[in-house]
Amino acid sequence: MRRLETELFLARQTILDLLPVDRRKLLDASYYCDTMSDFDEWMLWAVRSLVDLAEKFPGEEMGGEPGTFRARCPLCGDGAMSPDVEGFQLPGGLVRHLRGTNGSARCGVMRAVVEGCLESIRAHEAGEPRIIWEDRTPPWKETPVQPLSRPIATVIEIRRS
Repeated sequence: MRRLETELFLARQTILDLLPVDRRKLLDASYYCDTMSDFDEWMLWAVRSLVDLAEKFPGEEMGGEPGTFRARCPLCGDGAMSPDVEGFQLPGGLVRHLRGTNGSARCGVMRAVVEGCLESIRAHEAGEPRIIWEDRTPPWKETPVQPLSRPIATVIEIRRS
């Protein structure tokens, strides 16, 4: 059983290692979660940060409605399941994909990280030994969460210039 746990950990770590550094740092921060409250705070921070990192396009360029913005998932590259539309509507569609809420399929990369994080929290609550980080201040407590709507207009402005 221990061998399978080790292989699962290594598979999850490989997924993270394949990501660009900025995205990997957001997901690596899940290691700071000791409680479900920590997990909820990390998830909010990570999802909002990932929405900020997503490359945004006007909806009409991706088969969406005019006046909207769309983006592919910054972790897995997925988009809407519709054959006529690319990416997810912002911010709600991408948030639902990353969180796996409202009947949306959760991003596979995010699912691997979340499952590892929740397993770690359960182990911590059961009193199992775990790694203690030297700097115990979680990154989401150092970096304020930005509103989801702020970066969309800024990115489109930069893209058009």
